[in-house]
Amino acid sequence: MLIKIGIVAGLVILGGMIFYNELGTLFPSTVSTVPESLAEDVEKLGGEATGFVEERINESAMQIESMTDEATSGIVENIQGAQERIIGGASSINPIEPLQEVLAGGDAPAGET
Repeated sequence: MLIKIGIVAGLVILGGMIFYNELGTLFPSTVSTVPESLAEDVEKLGGEATGFVEERINESAMQIESMTDEATSGIVENIQGAQERIIGGASSINPIEPLQEVLAGGDAPAGET
């Protein structure tokens, strides 16, 4: 029984190989060539891979932008704080005070007698 099934299957396969082109013209929607099928699969896989890569690149770009924004705001805060300290320190300095002491008869500068 198995031998008969094998012979029939072999004849069907052999007939399909011999008359493949004719089958394609008779049943064009059901018969597709292997290269076309592989090309469609590769195209589909390429599209999915491209989408995945684009998604990852967008996520990385957003993370980099977020980190850059945080660093920029930190730098701006440090600059503003330094400016405030410099302005606060500079306003407490009186450049005329040492001259007033000298003119008022205070200690003479070092090196003068």
